[in-house]
Amino acid sequence: MNKRVTPKIDPIAFENPLGRLAMDLDPHCEGAPEGVMVTLLSAFSAYSGRKVRVQTGRGTSPLAAWFVLVGHSGKGRKGATARIAMPVIKKAFVDWASENVVAGIPATGLGMMSELSEHEGNPVFVLEEEMDTFIANAKKDTKVGEKLRKAWDGETLTHKTAKADLRIEDPHIGFVGHVQPKNWGAISGSRDATGGTYNRFLAIYVEQSKRVPVFSAPDPTPDITKAAKALRKMGAYARSTDLVEVPAEVAEVFEERHRPICESLTDGNEELAEMAERALAYLIRISALYALADMRDEITVADLDSALALITYAVASVRHVLPEVGGESIAQIILAAVRRRHAEQVFAEEMGLEPVEDMAMTEVYDLPGIGRNKKAKEIMEALNQLPQIEVYTGKSNGGRPPMKLRFHEDMDTDDREPALV
Repeated sequence: MNKRVTPKIDPIAFENPLGRLAMDLDPHCEGAPEGVMVTLLSAFSAYSGRKVRVQTGRGTSPLAAWFVLVGHSGKGRKGATARIAMPVIKKAFVDWASENVVAGIPATGLGMMSELSEHEGNPVFVLEEEMDTFIANAKKDTKVGEKLRKAWDGETLTHKTAKADLRIEDPHIGFVGHVQPKNWGAISGSRDATGGTYNRFLAIYVEQSKRVPVFSAPDPTPDITKAAKALRKMGAYARSTDLVEVPAEVAEVFEERHRPICESLTDGNEELAEMAERALAYLIRISALYALADMRDEITVADLDSALALITYAVASVRHVLPEVGGESIAQIILAAVRRRHAEQVFAEEMGLEPVEDMAMTEVYDLPGIGRNKKAKEIMEALNQLPQIEVYTGKSNGGRPPMKLRFHEDMDTDDREPALV
């Protein structure tokens, strides 16, 4: 297993109005400035509203931006980023924020719809500081993924049961979640990643950036007030704008430089490939938001450069928590091992050799990175994330029938029954 290298963000990522606000606030925050920047960016995307869109050759796209801050408890200082960014957001957008900033959201389809419907169709900004719990609970209700996917695309949300009939036209949500690296790494290759739920979030790896004195630190109020005033002006301009466009000469540079680089970021990694389409879409969305924040309705090459630096860091963040480069995803370790066994079976069949048996559950505990200290519940939870693997009861040789794992390359994720816990 390769040694993990902590990803480094290119300073160009901060060369935009929201990045500069984050750097102005940085002396007051032990959290990573990139975490502060994307929190401001996501809230700005929500406040800007559903009306303003970016023009592409395929039509127009909404500008909602979703991020997940990936950091270890204590060391990541995820909460510190919220403690400096949220006062700015609430001071900048006083009336809107008092009604439409949501601290956490239910992880059920009905609960999510009920929460959003309370805002009467207004754009909403969600700060979910318990994203680990949200992810765990969302596994129990498949409607959550469906609602998130449609919300990101701005599609109408509906939820109809005997007790509720809810409908939200043109939803517009900004979303920032805080999560542990091991839990975000485990999502890659899961049903929700394959289905496109969680790859709608850009992962931003965060660590403590500095130590701020407890008693002698300067008062952050003046800088918060100044940042809020600037953010208020950005929001007012964005709300007055209908369309952000890309001039022909900028589009040419995008096709020649930014698009190839963006698409190459996920090459050579099957799990990262799930991010490819969203990364390109986000490159355009974020560039448009930077233009609006600079009170322009046209994207520049500088906007694209800064957005690409952030996208590059997001992909590096995911690489950092994937098992291939040192992450701790039980699901992906199992998937890789069962895939190898499947390849051995295919080779044996083609060569006329003795058949190779499916992997037994007992073999899972001997895989590098798992070990005998893992609980059966952890193993089964990991298997429930893998639509490619069927868990079945093998033939008994006189004792207890063994549990077996069978690889199904083309299995439809919606057709697979969950593994039994």
